[in-house]
Amino acid sequence: MGHGFGGRPVNTVTMTDLTTLATTLLSNFVTVRFPKYGPVWSVLDDEDLAPDARNRCLGHAVRCEELLIRCHRFNLRQGLRSHGYHRFLDLVEADPSGGWRFHLFLFDGAAITMLISITDGMVGPGDPVRFDPQPFIKRRLQRLKKSDRLTSRYPWCDDDAL
Repeated sequence: MGHGFGGRPVNTVTMTDLTTLATTLLSNFVTVRFPKYGPVWSVLDDEDLAPDARNRCLGHAVRCEELLIRCHRFNLRQGLRSHGYHRFLDLVEADPSGGWRFHLFLFDGAAITMLISITDGMVGPGDPVRFDPQPFIKRRLQRLKKSDRLTSRYPWCDDDAL
């Protein structure tokens, strides 16, 4: 057994068995929902807004929304890390009803109850809209294994872009 962050023992044999890891991550799959940020979009409701101004406002609203998404994701990741949970994968997905879904696949099931205390988003069971979690997990674990990150000291979620 090796040691993970915070001196917690890590079963490195289990950590390299991708089938076992995938099963564990899929059984600890949660979705955190955040609504879209209404105030940045409300200016577009003005019917007298000139087309050029509408396009500029739309661009600002999209950039603001992207910044908020990145902030939510950063806060979720940092909250998990600060409580000693470094083994998780995440994916951000647009919610068809507006807002965003942050999908988290956690190695340690105890992180689920802690997650509720670190976010103002709505935490619930995994609920993907446009992706299949199994191939996603398989791809990400294979990439982590190929780069020797499964048992390294680096968090799993740092290898991807938004």
